[in-house]
Amino acid sequence: MRGKRVLSGTHGEHARHCSKAAGMRLQLKGVGTDGFDARKAKQKEPRLVEVVLLKNRNGRTGDGPTLAYYPRFGFFEDTDE
Repeated sequence: MRGKRVLSGTHGEHARHCSKAAGMRLQLKGVGTDGFDARKAKQKEPRLVEVVLLKNRNGRTGDGPTLAYYPRFGFFEDTDE
């Protein structure tokens, strides 16, 4: 499924829309683990981000898929993780 386009456009615009509609948040992969360095994670291209489900009326909350984010293009794609 690599290379499938997930979201594109202005990151902030999508994040605001998604968080209101579905109760989710994007965070850098590895946040909260020992030795995680946000500066190093932000310098990578693509950045690995996790979708964290905050609210789900009919299912589980917590971890969602991992996406590759290309900040230069405001583009997200599926990863194999």
